[in-house]
Amino acid sequence: MNSGCGPKGRRDSRCSRHGNPLTGGIRFCRERDDPQRWAPLLYSLMERLDEADLGSPGPLVHTLEACSGYRPLLAESLPRKPSPLTVWMANRVLDSDPPDTPEWLELLRRSADHPAASAQAQADARGFLEYQATRPQRP
Repeated sequence: MNSGCGPKGRRDSRCSRHGNPLTGGIRFCRERDDPQRWAPLLYSLMERLDEADLGSPGPLVHTLEACSGYRPLLAESLPRKPSPLTVWMANRVLDSDPPDTPEWLELLRRSADHPAASAQAQADARGFLEYQATRPQRP
């Protein structure tokens, strides 16, 4: 009897019976050496599935944060439709005390009241703004 999802009964990470079903697709993307081509698709996925449990932070965030050019794409995603994962990522950017901190804070402020954002994304953005207001800044 074939108990796995892959060929010859082997476990296949793309199967939802064996862990996160996103993992196989993410691995496929990472194997392609053109993140500027596939990274926008991951942001689009987070925007469209903003009320789905995509991990915390999960494979999407780990994959995007491993890309050197993820911040500009994140800054483009937030005004379109903030999601819990994208506001979480913006908070992580702020935790690194970037030179463009005011711009990232403004993105979070706008996310907190964004009409297309879910109630969860708005609440998360407000919570991260409160946290950033009280967090000690690094020298």
